[in-house]
Amino acid sequence: MRNQIQQLKEKLGAIFQADNQLGILYLFGSQLDGDIHAGSDFDFGVFSLESDPLQRFYHGLRVQDTIEKVLPNDKIDVKILNDITTTELQFQIIQGEVLFERESYRILIEPKIRMHHEDFMYGLKKYGLTKAI
Repeated sequence: MRNQIQQLKEKLGAIFQADNQLGILYLFGSQLDGDIHAGSDFDFGVFSLESDPLQRFYHGLRVQDTIEKVLPNDKIDVKILNDITTTELQFQIIQGEVLFERESYRILIEPKIRMHHEDFMYGLKKYGLTKAI
């Protein structure tokens, strides 16, 4: 699996180097965790440098189209990290594997997401909203 991720990193890194609006590309979910089954898709998280939400949406579609040309799989799911409002999904994405990174955008976004996730988990524990943790 590690070898496949490295190959994917090299292929996509070379392609996305020309995409000036892509800050970070993550692989996360079942393909990374090794929990692969017949319905498994490839989950990607994108931190886009587009400031306009509509342009970010279109950018996400272009990223998905590019990935579909590289992967021999039509089950591709791309999430735009900038527009996700659930702390849990944001945290799950940044726990994934970074396939492409421009400059140091991880330093700007990941600490904020981690802090929000810690606050969220603290609230769940404090108010007894879950027994799983």
